[in-house]
Amino acid sequence: MSSGARSTIDGAIARARDEQNWLTIALAEYSAIRAEIVQALQAQHAIVSYGASALAVLTAVAIGTAAGGATKSDGLITFLFLVLNPLLVVVIFMVWAARYCGCSAPECTSSSSRRR
Repeated sequence: MSSGARSTIDGAIARARDEQNWLTIALAEYSAIRAEIVQALQAQHAIVSYGASALAVLTAVAIGTAAGGATKSDGLITFLFLVLNPLLVVVIFMVWAARYCGCSAPECTSSSSRRR
């Protein structure tokens, strides 16, 4: 076999190895990113689930107190419905949005370290 044919074969083998390495690296990167995305989605789902449960408990307490018919508890019912429930919804949304952005709370509030 001539040296020119041998170098052509060696070059083809080297290119095939490079392409295979590139594909392996790309698939590993894809798998890592996909695992990260799945983990973030699971965390978002947990945040919404726990938040909805807490909201349901507060609403049940307010409705149960209102069903008791006591006039002394009107302030508690008003506080639960008009203050705590909307506040809880805002907090749940902020935690979910911070998780959705992929940043933690201190980074999201700091203007100098915002991700672009």
